[in-house]
Amino acid sequence: MSARPFRFRLQLSAETDDDMLLDLANQVLGHLGFDHQAGAEVAGLLHAASSRARIEGSRDVRFDVRGGALEIVLTHANGREWRTTRRLP
Repeated sequence: MSARPFRFRLQLSAETDDDMLLDLANQVLGHLGFDHQAGAEVAGLLHAASSRARIEGSRDVRFDVRGGALEIVLTHANGREWRTTRRLP
């Protein structure tokens, strides 16, 4: 699937439930054409990273699509980052 470049960003407070992010990630990944298994794997990694970062406070999450790839970046309140990149299906 060839997707046009886009960026989707959101900020999550420390009180925001990580399950909401899991649901959102699954929707974004499905929209981009990832099958259920691949989408669930990536969404699960993001969910785990967000759960760890939540201890430090708010988190910023960014979904970037460009050049045939999706990059997901989660920035902790202290500035540390978790990221993953996947080729679009």
